[in-house]
Amino acid sequence: MSRDESYLIDIVSAGRQILDYVAGLDRDLVEGNSMIRSAVLYQFLVMGEAVKRLSVEFRAAQPEVPWSQIAGMRDVLIHGYDRVDFDRVWSAINNALPDLLAALAPLIPKEQKE
Repeated sequence: MSRDESYLIDIVSAGRQILDYVAGLDRDLVEGNSMIRSAVLYQFLVMGEAVKRLSVEFRAAQPEVPWSQIAGMRDVLIHGYDRVDFDRVWSAINNALPDLLAALAPLIPKEQKE
């Protein structure tokens, strides 16, 4: 397995975990529960860091994927941890994440698909 494939699997796995963590929960509960909120934010950090580790060539071959936005969210969460806008996080979970996972699914090596 290539390095890029490994990081891609990390991104998809983290995204799936986020969706699992919030399944059936509402925004206020997720934001108000420090364990769930921390778990969700951590998985977004993993996603962003893994994106930064993807090769430039791999990212360029998938221009439809918002790589810079994913990495940028990681930067905001790390450097602005005390000013996280949970409305934006919740929007990313419900609006962007399912589309992202759908876009990345065909790129996952067959032997790694669940």
